[in-house]
This record gives sequence, C-alpha cells and structure tokens, in this order.
Amino acid sequence: MPQLIVWYDENAVDVSELRKIGHKVRPLVAKAVTTNPSKALTEKDIDWFPQQYPYGMMADCGPVMIELRMIGLPLRKEKLCGDDNAVLRNLKQEMLDAGFNRYLTASDKFLWVQFTDGPHL
Repeated sequence: MPQLIVWYDENAVDVSELRKIGHKVRPLVAKAVTTNPSKALTEKDIDWFPQQYPYGMMADCGPVMIELRMIGLPLRKEKLCGDDNAVLRNLKQEMLDAGFNRYLTASDKFLWVQFTDGPHL
C-alpha cells in the first residue's frame, strides 16, 4: 500500500488540522497512483502517518514535508514520472488546495516520492 508520511513541526502545525487535511488528500493520492481503472485504489488503500520532526533535526524542511512511499510498479513509475512529472505537479497543487496551503506555497519543495524498490524523486 502507498504510504503518506507527513512530517511536521509541532510548533507550527495543528495536528487535528492535519487529520482533516488527510481525509481530503488520501483520495487524491489514490487517484494519482492508480494505474488500472478497474482496480482503482481508494483512500482506504493509502496509509496516512503524521509524524512530528525528530528533536534536534538540522534540515530546514519548513512546517510540513510529505513522503509518498510505494512500490515502483512499472506502470506507476511511468504515470508519475512521465510527461514531465505532470501528475506529480498536479498532485502537489491538489494537496495545497486541500488545506496544506495554510502551511506551504507552490514554490515549496514539500512532496518527496520514494519508490521502495528503486530511485527517489
């Protein structure tokens, strides 16, 4: 199952708000990573893990950073990485529209895709 690990700064982000955003974002991710319409993923297939940044973290990641982890099935890689990453750019904008725009802007680098069997984007 695809996983969304949502790293957040506890001093800048309301966790209850993250849960509300999660209900909006999970269906968007399911749609983005589905490759077979007859077996479309649903929000129940997307794991949602809000995690506060570890204490002492040195990287400047902003208030929220999202890791999308999944197995890189060939059709999924082609869909997400093809066409100049159009699907990922669209997903990023949809995530902002779903509520992350309270914490992030379109110019922020907050979405990281990790194929557990290969390269990362």
